[in-house]
Amino acid sequence: MKFKTSFLFLFTQVFLLAHFAFAGSLAPVTVTPVSSTEAGAISIYRFEFTIPASDSLPPDGKIIINFDQSGFGLSTVVFASSDNSNLTGGFSTVNGIGSTITLVRDGTGNDIKGAATAVSISVANVTNNQNAGSTYTVNIQTTKSDDTLISGPTTSSTFPITPGSLDHFVLNTITNQTAGNNFSVTVTARDANDNDVNHTGSVTLSDNTGTLTASSLVFSSQSSQTITDANITNAQSGVVITASGSSKLGQSNSFTVDPGVLDHFSVTNTSGGNIGTQTAGTAFNIGLEARDAFENVVTSHTGVGSAVSIDLNSGTITPPTSGNFANGVLASQTVTITTAGNDKQIQVSGGSPTKTGSSNLFNVTSESVASFAISTIGTQTSGVLFSVTLTAKDGPGGTGNTATDFTGTVNLSLNSGTLTPTVSDPFVNGVWNGNVTVLSIAGNPSGKVLNVDDGAGHTGSSNSFTVNPGVLDHFVLNTITNQTAGNNF
Repeated sequence: MKFKTSFLFLFTQVFLLAHFAFAGSLAPVTVTPVSSTEAGAISIYRFEFTIPASDSLPPDGKIIINFDQSGFGLSTVVFASSDNSNLTGGFSTVNGIGSTITLVRDGTGNDIKGAATAVSISVANVTNNQNAGSTYTVNIQTTKSDDTLISGPTTSSTFPITPGSLDHFVLNTITNQTAGNNFSVTVTARDANDNDVNHTGSVTLSDNTGTLTASSLVFSSQSSQTITDANITNAQSGVVITASGSSKLGQSNSFTVDPGVLDHFSVTNTSGGNIGTQTAGTAFNIGLEARDAFENVVTSHTGVGSAVSIDLNSGTITPPTSGNFANGVLASQTVTITTAGNDKQIQVSGGSPTKTGSSNLFNVTSESVASFAISTIGTQTSGVLFSVTLTAKDGPGGTGNTATDFTGTVNLSLNSGTLTPTVSDPFVNGVWNGNVTVLSIAGNPSGKVLNVDDGAGHTGSSNSFTVNPGVLDHFVLNTITNQTAGNNF
């Protein structure tokens, strides 16, 4: 029994060796994508190999072509043909499944045997691999109609799949940045299948903040370029950079630009605008923000230790210290200025190292002023100076005592017509003596009234007076319509 088992094993090994070990090589095997080597394109493929003299290829034999790398589209192959006279007849079956093309001869052609014979076959409608590369291979084998191996499998020399045309750009992953700091951006040219493409041309960068500055990327038959001077000054989240060139685009990931270090403070009203005229002794609210050099809010200036000192360029303001900021903002800080005057400016300082900030210039009116009295105005002539005295009063309607601490200015206007000046000089001890000129009467010369206000709700009106036209300067005719010759008009 032991001898019988050993004999069967030996017979099996000899049979397998006879069946496989003596299959000849089909070398050299070459592969050529004839109509296109571009990734993802449909191409005709030419396969060339040599049937050795020791083997044959019967008229009903098979040629089996196996692509060694997956990703080629073979399901749409439609026909095959011999490219030379060394293989005659046709193919009854041209079948592409997975990575293998099977060509079955139709029995009408020659029996190739007895001499080394070069064979060249073309197969149409092969879809190229979508990944560009230079080391793709196939292996080819021939079999009898019953699949008994004749020659091969023999691996081909390598053949390339090249990138397609430029389709888009890809940007490197960009991490969070700081406003005003340079950072690197790498742009890569890609085809529709994301293979790198050698590109020639300029690519420009832009972003959705509108504050990106960066050099152009100049490609010269290159697939990628890097710049190191990209700079965004507007701090925000959701920043995206767009690369554009040759009518193609590419976008980066979304990233955040953080504010820079503290550079100064802004001092405004609570709406972010200029501080208007205030009243001495009356509290009002201001807004404070910690800003970087590009006017971004420095959110790290927050909590305990973020308060700033408050001062005034002339006079007294309370409190001397603000409350704490929250994420770079103190939305409303109540202050009181006790000294009236013009061109007041609130000044703050804080942070480490110390930074400062100033408001716009604004006026502070006397806390006692309630209205303005205007000296009696007689009949005037247009274009001729006349003097007027304005007095700040602590009572309504121009009554009461003179508000001697009012040193602001007031606006001047007529109820109809125009005059100059429209703003007085600063009051001295609550009084302004000045000259006024009526420029235009605008209607009835009588019933003119001079009105004044300080922009803080305190007003005054003069008596009614007449303004006569000035000396004769020219004549004005009425508008004349079209007339008929000889007719009076």
